[in-house]
Amino acid sequence: MKKKLLVMGLLIFSTIVMAFPISFLISNEEASLSLTATPIRVEIGYPTSSIFFKGKLNMEMVANESTSLVLAKASVDLIKLGTGFLTVGEMSKFGHLKDRINNGKILEIGRNFFTTGVDFSLFRTIFRLEYLRFYSSFNYNPSKNILFLAPPNYSGEAPNSLSLYVRYSLRSYKEFRFSLFVLMNTSFSDSFVFGTSTVEIGASISTTTENLQRVFQTPR
Repeated sequence: MKKKLLVMGLLIFSTIVMAFPISFLISNEEASLSLTATPIRVEIGYPTSSIFFKGKLNMEMVANESTSLVLAKASVDLIKLGTGFLTVGEMSKFGHLKDRINNGKILEIGRNFFTTGVDFSLFRTIFRLEYLRFYSSFNYNPSKNILFLAPPNYSGEAPNSLSLYVRYSLRSYKEFRFSLFVLMNTSFSDSFVFGTSTVEIGASISTTTENLQRVFQTPR
């Protein structure tokens, strides 16, 4: 945690003279500092840190310290829908998976998901609805040193997942923009038996490093 705070401090002060978009986020599940240098956004926090690239191909890498999981995600904006997009892509999880296969001969080290989502904006609100389908596993045979793809392990994770993200932007104050957000996730089987849902509620403050410099300057 001390290393995280040191990196966050260096990130702020090393870029304070440039007008990079920057934001601070806190919720019931995470806290982070985000810095954007288009087309790349870096987010440093706890329990997750990530790097995101937006272009014709959107890519994201997320590391979760508390669960020792790494998520790799790639997607493309397929169809423009007014103020939003229909996207399709793929996401993979690697690391210490929950309820993973480990029978002494085969170890499950990764899971692959097909993703599709719709995002759009309305007034000062952003919506994103995303569906994930668990379609295959990365398995490792240590005795033969073989890595191979296998059918998904449904006993370890429901094959379907649905998430809804809603973000509402409040009024700006002296170039500081305040937002509230809600993220809801639920998993379900092919027979529509739903599991326990999770809800994340949080807020963020965004501005630029140039504006931060003006705020913290000592008046003459």
